[in-house]
Amino acid sequence: MSLNQRIKSTFWNIRDDGFDELHRVEVKPFEHYPTEFEDERVNSAVKYHNEKWLHNEVVVRAKNATVEPQYAYAVDGLRTIIGASIRTRDNLPSPIPMLKAKFLAQKTKLKKAILFDGSMGINYFHLLSDVLHKIYLLEKFTEIDCPLLVGRRVYSKPFFQFLITQTSFSNYDWRPIDEAMEVKELYIARPMPYGKELWLRTKAVFIENDQELARQKAIFINRKGTRHITNFKEIEVLLNNHSVDIIDPGLLNMAEQAKLFNSATHVIGIHGAGMTNVAFCNHENVKVLELCSNNRIGTQYYWLCQALGIKYDMMLGSEANSNQSFELNPIEFEKRLTSFLIN
Repeated sequence: MSLNQRIKSTFWNIRDDGFDELHRVEVKPFEHYPTEFEDERVNSAVKYHNEKWLHNEVVVRAKNATVEPQYAYAVDGLRTIIGASIRTRDNLPSPIPMLKAKFLAQKTKLKKAILFDGSMGINYFHLLSDVLHKIYLLEKFTEIDCPLLVGRRVYSKPFFQFLITQTSFSNYDWRPIDEAMEVKELYIARPMPYGKELWLRTKAVFIENDQELARQKAIFINRKGTRHITNFKEIEVLLNNHSVDIIDPGLLNMAEQAKLFNSATHVIGIHGAGMTNVAFCNHENVKVLELCSNNRIGTQYYWLCQALGIKYDMMLGSEANSNQSFELNPIEFEKRLTSFLIN
């Protein structure tokens, strides 16, 4: 442990109780779901994650709390971090802003605020799954008539700016966190990650009515950099032969992504944030095939599809390399692709 880490771990305390808890639900929603994939490796991994992970939803009200600016954790007093506000307990913030707020009065004062997000929303999937849905949850427990506090890194993201300037969410008072913020009445929320009604409300922000799917339209979500297909040139030939459109969702704004995915009958994608857009599909009339390495089998999009009633399958490639990228067997992929598009 570095000196900096030792200082942080010595300075901070983390406390999970003693605050006004307005709501809490803890469940394993997929614990008893049957696993019926062709590949037993997928069955084993999905079953393990279904039984392991506890999904929770919580709303906490804290009085006279301070939001520190690095990760936007809520602090009670000077040194106690409110557990409900923490993204990961492996990362602790610098104590310097809190010391400046306490002894040099370098802080903003607010009567009431909602701690919306610190850094989780820099990832597109987590923005929708774990952050944006806080609004729908908080509507049940408080009037959203106050600032929503957002970490600067999230606030500056293009997709977040699109949400707060080009959609109905522009009606809220969004405030970037640039210094410690002392709040008399602070609300902290964590929504159920795969709550169907939450996802349907977000879909409705962009899709009023599902498009008519008069013909087959298959799209492939490509990735570059980390977690890409190392032999993609071979795979690209097969996709072109089957008239599958290769797309990069990152080149489109959120409304354009939602419209594109809502027009698709078949979605094939490498495990990654772009797969989040399956939430905007016509759920009853789309099929999803996710591609993962054989040693990094993720279940986020399996869970999302299960919650929304989307037909889902997974194909595994080789073992991931140092940047999580992997190879697909072209012969096996063509067989799976042909079956996926026909059935």
